[in-house]
Amino acid sequence: MSPLEHDESRAFLATLSPAKRAAIRELHQVRPWHGLVALAFLGIWWGACAAALQIHSWPVRLLSYALMGAALHALGVLMHECVHGNFFRRRSLDR
Repeated sequence: MSPLEHDESRAFLATLSPAKRAAIRELHQVRPWHGLVALAFLGIWWGACAAALQIHSWPVRLLSYALMGAALHALGVLMHECVHGNFFRRRSLDR
């Protein structure tokens, strides 16, 4: 963030009520245990892959493909948050 952008965002935050500033601050809290959600998405992806390979029913395969796509999309969103340094407290973990 450039110094100008930083000054503009501070000026904007100064116009908000204390309750709104506190709510925004709460939303920006990094909660490391939320990183476990990535393992859940990997589990969903793996389980859907296994189901698609083992069960030869088109409704099961269709559902499995949809779940695999949703899990991969979610992992992409998490990766995006890591690129911006919003997922973990340490930059090295985000990288």
